[in-house]
Amino acid sequence: MLIMTKDREIINLDNVLEIRANKRNVECELMNGYIYTIQSFRTYKEAEDALDKILNQYDRGQRVIKL
Repeated sequence: MLIMTKDREIINLDNVLEIRANKRNVECELMNGYIYTIQSFRTYKEAEDALDKILNQYDRGQRVIKL
């Protein structure tokens, strides 16, 4: 599965070590140590909801998720 960051970069989730909701952001850490902010939100609850959206779509094939 692919995900588009707020900077319009595409990340393949096969290379992701961890995805997390952190304060007001949804971030992912790649296996090479880089941390990307996928999207920023106004509240922690919105970030958690976006993380749930990503996790619920994880096994649905090779496609791009935009938040």
